[in-house]
Amino acid sequence: MPGDRTTYHSAHIWEKGYRTSNEDSLALLDVVSGQDHILLAVVADGIGGLKGGGYAASYVTDRLRQSFMEYVRRADRITFAGLSRLFKRILCSCHMYLKDYGSRNAIRLGTTVSILCLIGRRGIAIQIGDSHLYLIGDRIRQIGHDHIDQNGHLNRCIGSGTFHRIQIINFRINKDDIALLCTDGFYRRGYHHMNALTRPRRRKGSVSDSALLYVLGNIRDCAYKAGERDNMSAVAVSVCRKRRY
Repeated sequence: MPGDRTTYHSAHIWEKGYRTSNEDSLALLDVVSGQDHILLAVVADGIGGLKGGGYAASYVTDRLRQSFMEYVRRADRITFAGLSRLFKRILCSCHMYLKDYGSRNAIRLGTTVSILCLIGRRGIAIQIGDSHLYLIGDRIRQIGHDHIDQNGHLNRCIGSGTFHRIQIINFRINKDDIALLCTDGFYRRGYHHMNALTRPRRRKGSVSDSALLYVLGNIRDCAYKAGERDNMSAVAVSVCRKRRY
């Protein structure tokens, strides 16, 4: 008998913008393990004003990517409980390493990080800092919240300050919804153009890799025209259901 396996459309952008360097980092992995189709997306934004922000972002992203792939290869069964423990352990390890690295080199460095992991239509998310995860269907909904103080300054990141307890956010993504993971350079002046990703603005509610990339590019262009100067990174993922025989 034929069966269904959840699959994903995805696209990403990674832009230096008007900065001299790009201190954002991202990862996008789509793997199959047994009967599970698993997607991992990570966006990290090195903190401006802290020397080594770009290094912090790339270090955390690489550690998450490598550890995720090793877990998928070795685990008998992929579970959200196992993935949650993995992400918490790696983020704690990265925080301690970067603090020690900064101490040894007499610098302060840190990065925001947002993580999205999907198995089928179920997902978990982690947000530290002010990068965002949106779930977009008939409307735009932010998953998680920013870690900023009343003056608009970051009060939580990886690599600087105190390591706080990590919250795992559980959610479900419906068919033809879009999950959007992005740095503040993308959403700050691009948010009002994200309605192009809502279901009422999409024909038949479906998307493709090329359609996602096209819309991300339009949001990017609108943000830059509105005066955005920062690095800009975004990953968009849509769930589809493909027939398997």
